[in-house]
Amino acid sequence: MIRNGFRNLSLLSRSGSFTLTRQRLYCTDCHISFIPINSILPEHNGRIVLPGFEELACLLANDIPYAPAKRLLGFFCDDETIISDHGIENIAMQRGEDVRQYLKEQESRADCPVDFVPRNPRRGTAWPEDLKESVKDLLQGTDADQVPEGISWYDWKRIRQQYNARYTPLEMIDDAVLNELSELGPKPQPGELLIFVDEILVNNWNEPKYLQHLTGALLTSDGIYYLSGENLVQSIDTLVAKIDPQSITVIADGAKWITKQIYHGVLKDFENKRLILDWYHLQKKCKELLSMVCNGKAHKNEVFSSLMLKLWHGNLVDGLELLHSLRDTCRNEAKLDELIAYLTKRSDSIPNYHERRMNCLYNGSAIVEKANDLLVAHRQKNTSMKWTRRGGDALLAFKTLQFNDQWDRYWSTLADIA
Repeated sequence: MIRNGFRNLSLLSRSGSFTLTRQRLYCTDCHISFIPINSILPEHNGRIVLPGFEELACLLANDIPYAPAKRLLGFFCDDETIISDHGIENIAMQRGEDVRQYLKEQESRADCPVDFVPRNPRRGTAWPEDLKESVKDLLQGTDADQVPEGISWYDWKRIRQQYNARYTPLEMIDDAVLNELSELGPKPQPGELLIFVDEILVNNWNEPKYLQHLTGALLTSDGIYYLSGENLVQSIDTLVAKIDPQSITVIADGAKWITKQIYHGVLKDFENKRLILDWYHLQKKCKELLSMVCNGKAHKNEVFSSLMLKLWHGNLVDGLELLHSLRDTCRNEAKLDELIAYLTKRSDSIPNYHERRMNCLYNGSAIVEKANDLLVAHRQKNTSMKWTRRGGDALLAFKTLQFNDQWDRYWSTLADIA
């Protein structure tokens, strides 16, 4: 064994770049040159990127474009040439694939519970003191039709109903009670699992023009857990079995893949389940088709208001009768048939929305719409941005890790010798 020169090894750490001079050896018996303990180091080509540096790169790429992320890393490490923006992109894509695998393993492990992230209580507009006094007087009064100024009739009706259900008559109404009533909103019932799923499109680098990301959220009384990626349906199947809820409510926009792959797919053997058509998308679809059916804006508004009132109370039969009555005067009979078919096919998923709202149950999928913003839109739907499947999914995996409060746990599993 003889010495055979030196070879430099560059290390990229959170403290900057370091160069190590390593001794090369030559085995005179087997005629092979080698560097001691080189085989136990990570795979490299003259430079090793340590996990601490990778975390910084991914943390920046998670929120800002690669070019400014490269500049910030240069400022932080006091070396503007420490890495290129393309180098940060490569780190993000490689580590993103590992994060996706990590999330999949955590979901599939039987000994790893679902870590729901607690949600902050719904905060409505704070009631001023004069409104609080008015609410106190009217709740304990006998005039059920009088509504305090500053509260809508609908919200007041729900406040009275919830107050009568929770408190005994003439019970002392203090600030705690008033604060609770001012923050009334939908919430999961004990033992209930709410499933929200959707898809969002971003500009694709290649053909076709758009790239689709799947997003979702599981909601229980314990909190929320975000889902994303191409394996979203399989993740729901795995997590439902792990959670073992008493009931399941799926709230979505009526997309066929949701009904087929989730409600009638992975949940087909679950008995106590319900599919709810999101109220916002129901309104949007009806308004869109009625604009092509009715004669003029005034007629459309009249029919739309009447139809929505019937559907809001779950009265689909009367709603369909109203639409059939338009057949002789409508502008586009094909669009009328399309709307009738749309409502008929989704009859089982159109509940009494009014009753659900009064009971503080969810009628819409705003949670997954917000998830679209948090997980995808804020990072990937900015001007002129285009994405590959690999690059877009890597950032989506980072966002999912972050909003499930698993960022620190994931990176702590990686040995950082910096």
